[in-house]
Amino acid sequence: MSQLARSTVLVLLTLIGLALVWLFREPIFLFLLAVALAASLRPLIDRLQHRVSRGISVAIVYLMLGLGIVAMLFLAIGPLYGDVQDLLNHLATTYERVASQWPESPLEFQRTVANVLPKPDLLYKALSGQTDVPVFQGVASLASGVGSLLGKGITILILSLYWSVDHVRFERLWLTTMPLATRGRVRRVWRDLEEGVGTLLRNTFAQVVLSGAILWIGYLVLGVPYAALLAVLGGIVQLIPWLSVVLAPLLVLMFGLVTDPKAAVLGAVYALVVSLVFEFRIQPRYFPRLRTSPLLLLIVALVLAMEFGLAGLIFAPAVTVAVGVLWLHLVEPQRKEVPAVPATIADLTASREQLQEILDGAPGTAEVVNLVNRVDGLIASAEELARPADQAR
Repeated sequence: MSQLARSTVLVLLTLIGLALVWLFREPIFLFLLAVALAASLRPLIDRLQHRVSRGISVAIVYLMLGLGIVAMLFLAIGPLYGDVQDLLNHLATTYERVASQWPESPLEFQRTVANVLPKPDLLYKALSGQTDVPVFQGVASLASGVGSLLGKGITILILSLYWSVDHVRFERLWLTTMPLATRGRVRRVWRDLEEGVGTLLRNTFAQVVLSGAILWIGYLVLGVPYAALLAVLGGIVQLIPWLSVVLAPLLVLMFGLVTDPKAAVLGAVYALVVSLVFEFRIQPRYFPRLRTSPLLLLIVALVLAMEFGLAGLIFAPAVTVAVGVLWLHLVEPQRKEVPAVPATIADLTASREQLQEILDGAPGTAEVVNLVNRVDGLIASAEELARPADQAR
């Protein structure tokens, strides 16, 4: 095959691959989220594995995760539903008051706004669709969206569980498709990607839950209106880089100034203090940031925000970590020193004796013992082959 034909086939295969990735982008995205979730839970699984078997440790960690999610939903759904209902009622009352009072206001600005606003009856009819069928369709669409989101979450959890159980086998399977000389490097890149993104996901989830709980308790004590809703939103904005310190207080002011200005100001100050403490005290000590370039994070955040909006801002740190790991391996492919290969059988024997000293201090598992026995057999075979012919007789 000529060089031109090879290049043409390579270009066509690349285009077909990109088209398939775009066609199945949603399943691929769910799979990547599942892998990231499994990577974030792996340190907990490995820690439990010292006491129980791997299967039991995986079951315990995922059971705790599922129970934790159910408990958080159980605690938050009721207050959230009440806050949303109160907010909608307050908005409807405020709109009716504006529509009735502002047309007679002495201020020209208020009269102009009142003339532009539709009548409350027309607005309610437009929102409800004027008939029962559109309302039913809207409720069905909302239920379908919630069910789809719940189904995707369960899918991610199941895929993550399977990946945690058999990730070594899956890695070996797709590594066999690569040249032997590059498998070690590809494995290191993949492990670093998993570790970086998993650490980021684990730290981010912990910060969101912890900050949301602290904000909720403080808002309840201060009497801030819509405490549960604002606490959840305040925890979510912790996902947005740089802007979380400003957005949490602004949300309290925006929702609370109309109903209770004093409580809103106190809540905004409290949210600012909590955000600053998380940013400069708790996060550096307990959730250290990964070493990524701020300029790279800014560029990735701008690009993803322009393309995907708020979701792009939320996923920008994870994408930045992945890009940073790939760049590090491309620029410094030999950043990890390769262990020296023993040159003689005597060196092999000395290394085996060092390994035995380590095992005497901390006995390994049955799998490790089996591997050591195989090494002993290989060393014995090498010694047999290395003997001169007269000694072999």
